[in-house]
Amino acid sequence: MGETDSQSTPRAASPQVAPAKGAAVVASGPVNPGMPKSPATPMPARPATPPRPMVVQQQTPQQPQPSQPHPTPAPAQSGPMPSVPAQTAALPSAAPLPVAVPGPDYHPPVAGGVNPTGSAGKQPKKRNGLLVFGIIVCILAAIVLVVALVYVNLRQQTEPLNVNAPSTATIQAAFDSSDLTPANLSSYSYIDTEGLDDPELTDVKAGSVNYGEGRQSATCDATAKAKWENDSVSVEQTVQVPFTYNTSTNTWDVGRATAQSAGEKVAPTGPADLEKVQAALPSLLSDYDPEIASLFPDPEVVATADLDKDGGQITFAVDQAGENEEDQHTQTDVTVGLVWEDGKGWAATILGVGEIQGPAQPAEGDDANAAAGAEGGAEGNTAQSGATTDGGDGAQMLLRCSTGDLVEVPGIIEYRDNRVLLRSDYTIRVILDGRTYLAQYFELTANTFVVTNGAHVSVVGEISATGALEQAPLMIDLDYES
Repeated sequence: MGETDSQSTPRAASPQVAPAKGAAVVASGPVNPGMPKSPATPMPARPATPPRPMVVQQQTPQQPQPSQPHPTPAPAQSGPMPSVPAQTAALPSAAPLPVAVPGPDYHPPVAGGVNPTGSAGKQPKKRNGLLVFGIIVCILAAIVLVVALVYVNLRQQTEPLNVNAPSTATIQAAFDSSDLTPANLSSYSYIDTEGLDDPELTDVKAGSVNYGEGRQSATCDATAKAKWENDSVSVEQTVQVPFTYNTSTNTWDVGRATAQSAGEKVAPTGPADLEKVQAALPSLLSDYDPEIASLFPDPEVVATADLDKDGGQITFAVDQAGENEEDQHTQTDVTVGLVWEDGKGWAATILGVGEIQGPAQPAEGDDANAAAGAEGGAEGNTAQSGATTDGGDGAQMLLRCSTGDLVEVPGIIEYRDNRVLLRSDYTIRVILDGRTYLAQYFELTANTFVVTNGAHVSVVGEISATGALEQAPLMIDLDYES
């Protein structure tokens, strides 16, 4: 063997590298022993392949490429070495070149297509991620806001209120801005209520603060004493205004001021309203004697009054014209007494009706007067009801007398309104001082006397027309000088 053979030693096989498709294949083999060593010729650089546009195509299964056979090593030659082609390079003899392995076919990317060498890449979802992130942030902010509101609300509800009552100035301003009028005056008769709209307030004060459940609400009622007065009556009532505490503004809200519906004090400051009494005359006359009232359906009335805040009397001159101008008028006088009653106002009572003049007169039946001295009676004459009448007004007896005459009337004792009455055994038409009264009851007066309620008695006393009760217009005074 030559020198070269003696210098060559076996080497381990080098790993094979698969060059890219289209690269030159470099063969490896033994170096010509007679050839001198020379430096390796560098491989020219491969030009970069420009990207190609993507073309949509159907993805097909990748076909395996047939492997290329290894090139046969060139035989050793003696003499000068021929020039090496541009695609080959001489390698040192000591290291054989690896065998080229064919790679997969290269397919340029196609627009809209699928890379045949692997799975298609996923598009980034940056915008979708930002949207989801924004929604999550909004939800978290809403949850925080709701929790804060619930916390504030629970804190306000759990803290009990502890407030002071409205000040006197606040209460006074509330009353001054209210339109206060007295209550419950509709039941008072014959009074004038004009001008009762500007009360005088005294004793203005706040009541206790009342708390609701859990002391989460508060109310307070303020009161004052109000006094209204005009030329007819004076009214004293307690007025009140409700306050409700406003937790949002920490102030007291004012309600509607009103007068209490009970406990008023009404007293006359002047006489009864004459016009109202005169307007009620037909009704009063009808209650007194319906037959007499029928004689004056639409009369002309002239009033003569003697009234003050303590009461008094009104005399009405009643004139009823006939159906024709030449007919004679029917005339009479009606006397009405007025007395103040607490809780009712002025009580009007017909004390008597004068002699009726004219063509129309109620029937009086037998006008005989059965006045006779009572046996064992008082000194002087005693007028006694002894004549029977059929006047049609229900009267069973007729009595003619003058004020101060002694009369004897049988009946039953009754107590009414702290007064002692005598219910007569008969309905008596009494003509007293020329005026006619239809009497079923007489009021009894005396300084000292003892009577039993329900007892049947026959009383003797001085008669007068000063009775204050509507059902008992006449009085009998039992204190007379015998």
